[in-house]
Amino acid sequence: TTLPIALIFPGQGSQYVGMLEDVKVLPAVRDMLQQAEAILGYDLLKFCSDGPESSLQDINICLPAIYIAGLAAREKLHAERPEAVEKMKASAGLFVGEYAALVAA
Repeated sequence: TTLPIALIFPGQGSQYVGMLEDVKVLPAVRDMLQQAEAILGYDLLKFCSDGPESSLQDINICLPAIYIAGLAAREKLHAERPEAVEKMKASAGLFVGEYAALVAA
């Protein structure tokens, strides 16, 4: 038998410049970033990739960035180990990570 799988999503304070570099090429992540830009009115990937670090401290940028990064990490896991996501039994998050956990559930 396999062990149950839980995904834990981080909250504010986990953001850093370069945080989406490993996942920005995934089609689902590109779609999320395009939708985020349409809703937010700015290019979230630019702040995540280029900074400056001070911009990622702005709550209007860091919260959407952390939310998208959490969902992007789930997409990466699904691309690399789909069985892990399909067999997920629980998800949890801290602060804005709770929203990513709800979506992932």
